[in-house]
Parts: sequence; structure tokens; C-alpha cells
Amino acid sequence: MVIQLNNKALAALILLTILGVSTGVYAYSSNVSVQNSSIQINGSNVTINDSNVTITNSTITIGAGNTVIYPSQTPATSPANSSSTNPPEITSVSPISGAQSQTIIIQGNGFGDIQPELTSLGDGSVDTVWGGSTPSIVVEDERNLLSAGAAGEWSGFTNGPPDLIGVMLVSWNSTCIVLGGFGSGLGSQFSWSQVLKGDTLQIQIQTLSGYTTYDTVVS
Repeated sequence: MVIQLNNKALAALILLTILGVSTGVYAYSSNVSVQNSSIQINGSNVTINDSNVTITNSTITIGAGNTVIYPSQTPATSPANSSSTNPPEITSVSPISGAQSQTIIIQGNGFGDIQPELTSLGDGSVDTVWGGSTPSIVVEDERNLLSAGAAGEWSGFTNGPPDLIGVMLVSWNSTCIVLGGFGSGLGSQFSWSQVLKGDTLQIQIQTLSGYTTYDTVVS
């Protein structure tokens, strides 16, 4: 079989014959086999994506026309603005001391790009609202049951309700949270000055996708 094509219309006709499609020059989910043939298509642009094409003992020259072959009825596209459903994970925390003012860097993934809902405590610090549709963080001193950074229903804290100590939230994104220290305690029986070197701290982060903890020791 010898076929010579010199224009787009004849190129389309050849592709319709070879690929067995009823309309157009687009073949979807196709397995094309051409054997013992000589096909000449002049001045054409052929794109074949994710397809299985078998051509045996043949000479093919591609010319006029534009052929696109996709693996499905429409080209696959990635969902726009898709969000991760993986639970959060803390991979590292910079040293934490008993000082009220300090820089704490919490790194990991899955913290969420949505900013936490905040409750201002009036001393420059804030609590993140726990149990809502936005992410939250708590820093707990296990020795004296002191905690900072949470407001509302706190399912992760098993030793009682959180205290009225806020955190200085500098920034929050999906992979890094930066704190600038802690609040004054708002006259409650607890303040961050009660945190001592060697105390075990547990950092807890909750998002809509899950919950994680990270243990560290006060330096």
C-alpha cells in the first residue's frame, strides 16, 4: 500500500483510514498498528502522547496536517488549587528556653497555608483557636502542666484545659512556623518564667487533616 499526501485534507483522510476514527484527526485511547506499508505525509505536525504505536516493516514520512493522539477522551489535567490531605508532621524545632522573648522555628510539612484563627490576649500575644477549620498550635510543659498558644476545645491536651498564655506568632505557612516567644500569662497562676531548663516540652499542631506532636527539652 502506497499513499501520497500533499495537503491537510488528504492527511486527515489517511489518519481516519489508518486509525479507524469516525471524525477529526484525534485518536483517544488508541493502539495503532501499521504493517508492511509505505505512508507519506508531507508538511505535517504530528504529536503522539502516552500512546502505544506499532509500525512494522514500514517507511513513514509525515507532512501536512496536525495529528494529536491522547490516552483518554480529553487530555489529563491536574486539579487546580488542590490541597493536601496528609496530616501535619513536625521534623525539627529550634532550641526553646525559659525566656519570654525568643525565636522558635518549627519546621515540617502539612501545617496548612490557611492562617490560624487567632484570639488576641491583649499583651501582644495570641491564642490559636483549637478545633475549628483553621490550624492550631500548643506548646506544653509536661512538668508543671503549663501550656501556651491554644484557645477553645483542645482534644490533644489530656492534662486539663490550656492556660491563658499566648504565643507571639511571627509567621505561619505549610512548612514553617515562627514564634517570637510567649505572652505574660495575663495574671493567671502560670507564666512562661516557670519553664525550667531540662523540662520536657511537647509541641502539638492540629489541622483539618490531622494532628501531630513533637517532644523537645528546654535548653
